[in-house]
Amino acid sequence: MLAWRAYKAAQLCPSCGRPWLLHEHDTTADYAAGFLECTATLAVNTARARRAKSAEGEREAADVKAGGVDVDRSRLWLSWPAGTAGPVFDALD
Repeated sequence: MLAWRAYKAAQLCPSCGRPWLLHEHDTTADYAAGFLECTATLAVNTARARRAKSAEGEREAADVKAGGVDVDRSRLWLSWPAGTAGPVFDALD
């Protein structure tokens, strides 16, 4: 059984799962690529861009450039439906 799995795995592309034989004569021009984005991630991206362009965001970027701590590195951005309260996190004991 393991030999059969190894044989089949050797014949299939590990990235797309299609047979390797299909890749012998194709090029990147034979494919289209894209990404999925929902309105929640768009809201996060918009908020991040707005923050980066704000005076405080520009100060943080200048501080990082001067060798300071990158506060955005550990920052976790969230989204929630408009008109509802944002998430509340209990203190860790």
